[in-house]
Amino acid sequence: MAVLDKGLRQRIVGALVLVAFAVIFLPMLFSREDEMRQVTVQAPGMPDRPVMPAIELEPVNVPEPVAEEEVPPVEPVPASLAEAVVAPSAPEKVSPPAA
Repeated sequence: MAVLDKGLRQRIVGALVLVAFAVIFLPMLFSREDEMRQVTVQAPGMPDRPVMPAIELEPVNVPEPVAEEEVPPVEPVPASLAEAVVAPSAPEKVSPPAA
């Protein structure tokens, strides 16, 4: 008897699912509301383009590329000048003001 109850229960659940689908989807197929319903939108017109100021372009002189053979060698920096640039002087110590 339990086998018949289980099978009968599955058939009833299946029938209820089919009826629910029919109730939900059949009115969608047979209704003609969408053709009769028209949506109109009253949106404001497109705004005018902002006026852009005129831009004046100045030509730029670009040097021609030079091959490495044509570049003159760089002169070495004298040792006395190199030491002055490389070794900065030590910062001076500032004594705190007396209170």
